[in-house]
Amino acid sequence: MKLVVGGGAILDVDEIFNAITELAGGSGCRIGVIPLASESPYESWKNHSMVFEKSGAKPILVDLTLENCNVNAFSSEIVNLILSLDGVFFTGGSQDRIVKGLIVDGNETPALKAIKMLFLSGKVISGSSAGAAIMSNPMIYGGMDMDVMVGRGLGFLRDGELIVDQHFIQRGRFPRLFEALWKTNVRIGIGVDEGTALKVVDDICEVIGRSIVILIEMKYKDSFKLSYLSRGDSINLNNFEVHVGVGKKLMEKPKDKSKGKTYSFDILNPQGFRNTIDKLYRSEEGVVEALVMRVLEDRDNEKIGYAYRFIFEKGADTAFYSEVGDEKVVSAKNINLRVERKPMKLLLG
Repeated sequence: MKLVVGGGAILDVDEIFNAITELAGGSGCRIGVIPLASESPYESWKNHSMVFEKSGAKPILVDLTLENCNVNAFSSEIVNLILSLDGVFFTGGSQDRIVKGLIVDGNETPALKAIKMLFLSGKVISGSSAGAAIMSNPMIYGGMDMDVMVGRGLGFLRDGELIVDQHFIQRGRFPRLFEALWKTNVRIGIGVDEGTALKVVDDICEVIGRSIVILIEMKYKDSFKLSYLSRGDSINLNNFEVHVGVGKKLMEKPKDKSKGKTYSFDILNPQGFRNTIDKLYRSEEGVVEALVMRVLEDRDNEKIGYAYRFIFEKGADTAFYSEVGDEKVVSAKNINLRVERKPMKLLLG
């Protein structure tokens, strides 16, 4: 199995495209770019062809768009082209377009069957944003929080065992992954942030890029294990154990501990999430409570909606890591996390 699962906004991250090219065989490899998810497919093809050329690959347009899929997804010419490739890349846009274009009346089109044959032969399947969402089955189609829409994906990454989300921290999608797990009873969620990807070879997922990946494992309905991963860290898909990258050091107990109850109100952006993990590391009580409030009705002096309460806790096996020579948390594993969603009413004035 060879996959690269990108979190979106990766066009300027050479490391990710270099990884795809390397997995596909290196300089001169033929990467088929599938712009099916995009509203402007040929512009998307042009942008991605330039970055693949920079990485040394030979990009090939696989002409599948929502407008032509009723013909091209059944074309023997497209099927033969796909089977001749060293790998494919699904661009960003709407994951719903990918599924609608490649699965018709519940049946896989010849184009999708060819892509799956390519995958089973050991060629690389890659994508970013919408092209990452389709890697899992079930798949998040859209929506936020309780309105998250979950349905059939393409299932290249451990079909039926996990759900992938993308643009994860940058677009505040942390709560919706929990909702997706609750709706489907899937135990594992992986959130890939922008500018970041998972490079998957066989059963090992390695984090590459410049931001973070969040691994969530549901133990009970409101109880989870969370790991906060950065470049060089990896996940073993057989048991979902985390291995921290070489060059990072296990952090000792902090010298400047924070006392008393600790709160966080900004976990829906990258810096705020990093701050929350750092607060947990420095907390003497070993607990940080984070709140996310959503307003549905705004009536004069009261706001009605719901709130998420995330309680991050250190456990016996929780560990924090920094780069050598630094004291900033860059990775953490086995954080205990309790999650609640409750109705909320705020009275003002």
